Amino acid sequence: MNELRPKIHQAFYNPELKFYALDEQIYQIMPLITGVVPADLKSVILDRLVKGILNKNNGHLDTGVLGTYFLIQYLQEIGRDDILFTITNQDSYPGWGYMLKHLVC
Repeated sequence: MNELRPKIHQAFYNPELKFYALDEQIYQIMPLITGVVPADLKSVILDRLVKGILNKNNGHLDTGVLGTYFLIQYLQEIGRDDILFTITNQDSYPGWGYMLKHLVC
């Protein structure tokens, strides 16, 4: 795996735009959680991820169903419970709080 990480980084990282593949949360979280991001770029990619959640998406996710698991795992690993709190407390669409507010039992 150590041989693949630099190759994956080279194939998918855009040094001009400073993100992997597309400017969506899942494309930043997967390289972070798998160790693809070189040490000198971790803070750049993490900052991109956090800004994507808080600023671009107003506290909402764009990870999709499968990517949400990895996002939660990574944010827990690095102690960013503040971001998780923000995500879970969104009561505007498409937040989890919105789904709970509109739950019909």
